[in-house]
Amino acid sequence: PKSSNCATTNPAPMPASSPSATSSSTSVTKPSANASAPHCSSGAGRAKAARMAPITLYNSLARSPELFAPADPANVRIYSCGPTVYHYAHLGNLRAYLFTDTLGRILTWKGYGLTHIINITDVGHLTSDADAGDDKMEAAARASGRDIWAVADHYTQAFKANLKDLNVRDPARFPLATDHVAGMIAFGEAIADTHCYRLPDGLYFDTSTVPDYGRLAGHRD
Repeated sequence: PKSSNCATTNPAPMPASSPSATSSSTSVTKPSANASAPHCSSGAGRAKAARMAPITLYNSLARSPELFAPADPANVRIYSCGPTVYHYAHLGNLRAYLFTDTLGRILTWKGYGLTHIINITDVGHLTSDADAGDDKMEAAARASGRDIWAVADHYTQAFKANLKDLNVRDPARFPLATDHVAGMIAFGEAIADTHCYRLPDGLYFDTSTVPDYGRLAGHRD
């Protein structure tokens, strides 16, 4: 007989008093023609079907669910805005990385290549959202009496430890803002004439130069 991956129970031997039973053999009743075969579902089959199923993600710009269609299936890219390392992260901060880690695990499980980046902001984040006040890193250094680089390293390591505690996988890279200052300046200079205006304290992006700038926030005009 052919082997089966399905677990089935063997029929119980017939009582000795049954006319169909003998001392040397056990009779097995033949199933009727309309009896259904034992049903089982293969775990491997279910896993394969799940891997082949499409991914549907919510498109924040279109305000609707859409089938995921990567620009490059060999390298799906995820960017997570990382912490400004002037203090410890709290659970509200860390929940975002649980979301992106879950998405990344699904993509990897489905066979996509993945590059996940979490940046570390170790300079350039002002204490006020109104683009005013001190740099948060400089303020933390003064308050602690430590070198700014020591402050950044301490809270960067604490953040990475938090991710490990939450079983969040390491990203491909943790780029530092201070390693990319030259690139930021070059980018600002490249768009200065068409998309920026200058004030005494610096260069500012002019949102009026992008007609649909507010679309992601739901503003259409």
